[in-house]
Amino acid sequence: TGNRDSPVMIQGKPVFYRGRRVLDAVLAHLLEHENVTRATDVVVSGSSAGGLGVYVNIDHITKILHTANPTAKIRGLASAGFFLNFGAYFPPQILSLAQSQNSSAALNSACKVNAVEHGLPVETCFFPENAVAHVQTPVFALQSRFDTWQLPHIAKIAVSNVSGVESYGHLIATRMVLVASSFGQHISLFCHS
Repeated sequence: TGNRDSPVMIQGKPVFYRGRRVLDAVLAHLLEHENVTRATDVVVSGSSAGGLGVYVNIDHITKILHTANPTAKIRGLASAGFFLNFGAYFPPQILSLAQSQNSSAALNSACKVNAVEHGLPVETCFFPENAVAHVQTPVFALQSRFDTWQLPHIAKIAVSNVSGVESYGHLIATRMVLVASSFGQHISLFCHS
């Protein structure tokens, strides 16, 4: 979703945040050189940060592909990308990252309107639990209740803390069920590990 003209200096080295431009270039290449215009079914998938990218970008991808191929059935498959807006550390870190990358223009427009109406920064639409209610393209969500990355990094729970792991797993499941109820025709799946 990044769309920043100038690089950010990190440890003296330039880092470019131009993910939206890269995505648009890949889509242009697929349309021009890879016969995507003849596809009947397209599945856009990603895992972890890539799964987050599915939630955030699927409607944009659908819009671009449908301009050249309006009958293609496009679906998303987001695996392990349902990062919770949880804890004292992770939400501010993600909001800061989205702001520094200039990601707000790439986020779902309806979600951004809803965020502003509720007095929230538009960057909260970077969290799937906020964005998914506004996604129009069907997305299949595959998410473990016991995400081994989220436990120590978001929840700050050691995997040896059985009651903490169970509690966080319940929280993920509860939030996914709430979000899935807003999917309409979308289908949500659970996996476990």
